[in-house]
Amino acid sequence: IKLKDYNVTDLAVLFNHLRAEKFIHHYDDVDLGRLLENFFCDEKDGELVSLNRMAKSINNLKNLNKGSNKSKERIYQLFKNINN
Repeated sequence: IKLKDYNVTDLAVLFNHLRAEKFIHHYDDVDLGRLLENFFCDEKDGELVSLNRMAKSINNLKNLNKGSNKSKERIYQLFKNINN
C-alpha cells in the first residue's frame, strides 16, 4: 500500500496508537515494524521505495514522542474528513 500525502511518521503514529488502544494485536516493536515494512511503501521522486527501520521509528515514538503531534493532527484530519 503506497502512502499518499502522508509520511512514514504518520503511519508509525497511527499503528502505535492502534496497538496501544488494543484495536490490533500487541506486536512488539520489531514485529510491528516488519509488518509495516512488508505491507506499505513510500514514494520518492516518482518511484516506489520500501520502508526501512520502522521498528526504530516506532520505538522512538514510544520513548521520545518526537514529531508525533503533527502526525496526530494529520491523522485526525484524515478521519474527520471521512464523515464529510
